[in-house]
Amino acid sequence: MQKCAALTYAKLTETQTRTIVPIFFRKKCCKLSSVKANPILFLILLIGRKQQLAKTHSSSLNTTHSARKVGFIFDENLTFCDQISALSKSCYSHIRQLRCIRPYLDSKTASIIATSIVHSKLDYCNSLYYNLPKSQIHRLQQIQNSLARAVVKSPKCTHTTPILKSLHWLKINERIEYKILSLA
Repeated sequence: MQKCAALTYAKLTETQTRTIVPIFFRKKCCKLSSVKANPILFLILLIGRKQQLAKTHSSSLNTTHSARKVGFIFDENLTFCDQISALSKSCYSHIRQLRCIRPYLDSKTASIIATSIVHSKLDYCNSLYYNLPKSQIHRLQQIQNSLARAVVKSPKCTHTTPILKSLHWLKINERIEYKILSLA
């Protein structure tokens, strides 16, 4: 089954809110008594096949290509291309900054900084990356490889597997699997 999604922003009136919101929020995570007569902006993620999604679209709903929710960018095809691009930009910026100060740090301090700043970004919501195409996972692995080289001050052409082992870091695929197993 091909994954498809539609990110929809909808301005809902009080009447629409009272009929639609309980469908999506059955656990009563928000009180409907606090809804006023003003329109409310909701982000609704619709997931289904293209035929199913075609039935749900109407002229009153505005769709968007991608949306950020809880610090994670969801795109319409759930490929997470936008998320990985934004993550790459941020991580490579931090890696460049680490390279600038690396001559003044010992290896343990450099490893701690790398783990706290870049690895925390790579690990955030990484269980959502499970079953992504290898090309997307490879982009994340390149970030980690670059980080490992910056920590040990090795050149770009150095093979990274021994470096990752010496730092006791799991590869990206292994980190994703570990996260899923620890959540289960």
